[in-house]
Amino acid sequence: MSDFLSNFSNDNYQGKKVGTKENEQEVSKKEESKTKEANKNNSKAKDVKAKDTKIKKPELKQTRTQNKEPIKLEEGIELDPNFQKEKRKKLVILASSILLIFIISFVIYRQANFVKVPDFKGKEMTEVRTWAAENKIQLDLKQEYDFEAQINTVISQKIKGKKIKKKSIFTLTTSLGPNPEDKINLPDFAKMTIEAARTWIKEQKAENVSIIEEFNDKTAKNAYLKMEFGNKELKKEDYKRSDKLILYYSKGAEPRKEDIEVPDFIGKAKTDLEDWAKKNEIQLSFEETFSDTVQANMIVSQETAKGKKIAKKDAFKVKVSIGKARVVPNYAQYTEEEAQSLTSTGLPIQVRTIFHATVPFGSFIGQSVEAGTTYKETDEVPPIVVTYSAGRPYLKDLRGSANEGDLQESFYKDFNSKGANVTFETYYVDSSQPKGIVVEMSVYGQYISLNQHIRIGISKGNLESDTSSES
Repeated sequence: MSDFLSNFSNDNYQGKKVGTKENEQEVSKKEESKTKEANKNNSKAKDVKAKDTKIKKPELKQTRTQNKEPIKLEEGIELDPNFQKEKRKKLVILASSILLIFIISFVIYRQANFVKVPDFKGKEMTEVRTWAAENKIQLDLKQEYDFEAQINTVISQKIKGKKIKKKSIFTLTTSLGPNPEDKINLPDFAKMTIEAARTWIKEQKAENVSIIEEFNDKTAKNAYLKMEFGNKELKKEDYKRSDKLILYYSKGAEPRKEDIEVPDFIGKAKTDLEDWAKKNEIQLSFEETFSDTVQANMIVSQETAKGKKIAKKDAFKVKVSIGKARVVPNYAQYTEEEAQSLTSTGLPIQVRTIFHATVPFGSFIGQSVEAGTTYKETDEVPPIVVTYSAGRPYLKDLRGSANEGDLQESFYKDFNSKGANVTFETYYVDSSQPKGIVVEMSVYGQYISLNQHIRIGISKGNLESDTSSES
């Protein structure tokens, strides 16, 4: 091998550059033969090292310059003193590489499949859910009432600061806030300002207690006005956190500010005006009036002109139509026949005649509703009774023509139905007239008083007639 290396001396190397083609072929053949010989001797290298007669071990104490030089074992074989060192170095590098790959793989696996659990105590559940979704963690939620913790915040967790495998179950407890069924002792709000009430609400976490501020001309600002329970039947001593309560406090007197422009409501519906007044807190006052041109429930006129500006709680007066007036006429101006045919008023009428001791027949006596009385179109008007005179009562001669059975009906229709109080009594007499025929009357064929009493004789029919006796 030393011969082979000697071929690479500077002279030979330079010679090869300028040598002939034949020299190149000869050198090539020598190299091939030496390579074969070197391969054969490699297998014998271990045996050669053991033989003291053939090989002499180099001394250990050598300089760095001497170690760099190859040691000749035999002809064609040389020993590199750095071989074992390089071999060990390669083995260390290989083992370190494998260990590094294993560590990196383990770290990547842990990073990909495990996640560290943060401390979620006091955190919102939205933050926990976001973390769980990102890391594919299943949440096992438990809830309980807690006065200190806010609603939907974490109270406790089984694991924190440690790593858990993804897709595993993570158990934690969240707050439902204060227990709504807890009873709360209500203070005397009448002795508390609005700020004190707000502080109490915050301290008690009474979220169902609300405060409404109202303008009040009689109560100082921030002073208590009243309180109302959502359940009207609830007693103060039974109040629980879940019950609704409204506290009213004063905003003091409302400053007067004329910034509300008055529209034109004439001809508009009453409901439109009411809506506007309610929205702007205007004090409405209505005066009803009849109108032949403006429909009922429409505005006829307004006291405050269009375009003028007014303030809240100012008075606003208007006249509202109640439609056409139905006026009761003076029926004394009409006869009985004219009154019965009078329909233009649209009022119901009932005409009657009664006997009267002084008012002549056909004359007007009176009416049940005073003339000039007005009614709305929507009013239900009872029948107006108009009375005319039937004059004085006159009793005809009923003898020989009237039957006892017809007397009651006749006296009622002829007298009593017309306001008179004429009464009668009957007695029976022996007579040749048919039985039951009127044969005698105490009064007949004349005007009688309104309270006349009449005696009437009725035939027994028990006597023979004069005609029969003569025969």
